[in-house]
Amino acid sequence: MESPNDNPEDLQAIADAHFNVIQSYRMEAAPSWGWTDTEIMNYLDAAQAKGLRVLLGIPREWVQDFPNKETQIRARVNTFKGHLALYAWQVYDEPESAHDGFPPVPFANLNNTCNAIHQEDPNHPTFITPNAAVDASYPYLAVNTQYTLQYDTVIPEGGWDTDNPNPPYQRIRSIWSYLEDLANAHADSFTILNGRNIPFGWVLQGHNLANDPSLWSKLYPAVRNNYDYRPRPGYPRGGIYPSVEQMRYMAYGGFIHGAKSAIFLEYRVRDNFDQILEDISPFSPFRPYVQQWEAVTNVATELSTMGPILLTPTQDLTTSGVSFGTGSWNPNGNTAVKQYQGKTYLVTVNPSPNSATRQIRLSPIQFPNPRITLLPAGTSILFQSGYFNAEWGPNEARIYQIDETVNGYTLTAGPSPVAPGGTVTVSWTAPAGHATTDWVGLYLTSTVGDQTPIQWRYVPAGTSGNMAFVMPPTPGTYHFRYFLNDGYTRVRNSNAVTVQ
Repeated sequence: MESPNDNPEDLQAIADAHFNVIQSYRMEAAPSWGWTDTEIMNYLDAAQAKGLRVLLGIPREWVQDFPNKETQIRARVNTFKGHLALYAWQVYDEPESAHDGFPPVPFANLNNTCNAIHQEDPNHPTFITPNAAVDASYPYLAVNTQYTLQYDTVIPEGGWDTDNPNPPYQRIRSIWSYLEDLANAHADSFTILNGRNIPFGWVLQGHNLANDPSLWSKLYPAVRNNYDYRPRPGYPRGGIYPSVEQMRYMAYGGFIHGAKSAIFLEYRVRDNFDQILEDISPFSPFRPYVQQWEAVTNVATELSTMGPILLTPTQDLTTSGVSFGTGSWNPNGNTAVKQYQGKTYLVTVNPSPNSATRQIRLSPIQFPNPRITLLPAGTSILFQSGYFNAEWGPNEARIYQIDETVNGYTLTAGPSPVAPGGTVTVSWTAPAGHATTDWVGLYLTSTVGDQTPIQWRYVPAGTSGNMAFVMPPTPGTYHFRYFLNDGYTRVRNSNAVTVQ
């Protein structure tokens, strides 16, 4: 929103699209043209009323002029730190670049600003958004500071692809170079941040640019005045935007590499947002904009559903029970195995502009009776002879759910990780009337046979319950197996538990 007092329907539309955090650059703008404290408070109140939280910015000139503006920074933090809509503090966007009349910001200013914020408000993290690979020489920022990595995959450097003037008017560096860029340009960043346990998010490019030149007066100045975004002669669309599949591709690629959040970078028509969204005429000049918002809503809704799964720790592929047979799809850097509520999820992306296939094999030790479902469609995938055939379209993201539930038996274990000698609770369900000589055993996930459990317990009568196991003193990856009637007929494996 241009002003927090205008068009509160904007926030409703954003909430309806299943977003949970919102940011406006006007909060980190110079005080001469940014929002006043009263306007920011109105914005926070309006966001809270719609169930949204706010990434609240610190004016750039204050960070640039630290410590001279330290008093103002601390005052802003103390003014808003108690608001229930506050999610985190946005300290600086693209600190490596000179823009908006400011030079690149010194690292010491970033660190000192973060420290000052945390001294006043230890309960909310700070965010930095670099637009280049993270520098390995950085001592890194104050505790509880997170990074938001971005890469301009839709409007990248370079001109129009003059050899391809037809729709969708892709640029010389097209969106399809995304995962190549992600793996190369940010490979060190992912290694550094993951290695130092620094949380980071990943920016999806969600630009939506309408095809009527008259609408440019209603777009944010940063877009309106940037020649790279403007319509060109012979290119009537006036811009490009990613499809649903392209945004899914960006989002899941980031999560595979360890991102903790997905951030949509979105330029919107400023006025009458809610009315524009209701304009569904195929001949309307707003139609491309409406279609893009529908695409953004589609992806945001999917990610909000998948969020708990995506944010669970990635399992070690070598001990996950998942391996790869013949096929053209390259799993290296393009897959992550997740476990959530007793199910295993294979999160994948295809970095090729061509369709791909691959046999995905499942170990019978970890997956004695798997059922495979393609999400979010819920399509069942045939599993036979120890594998299923996975398929991807060009640059497509696919999530395969591996459900080991057999005839009502389930087994989940936690917490994970756990310290050596720590206690893990195993929750089970079983059909009514199951044998009280059913039993659950603890094993290393790498153990091939079933005859040598580290520990075991009988399953009592009933249809559900919990049992406690003291974990071994030796670090490793363990899981639990459910067997029937004092025998070795295994019907269920638990999720993996890491002892470390």
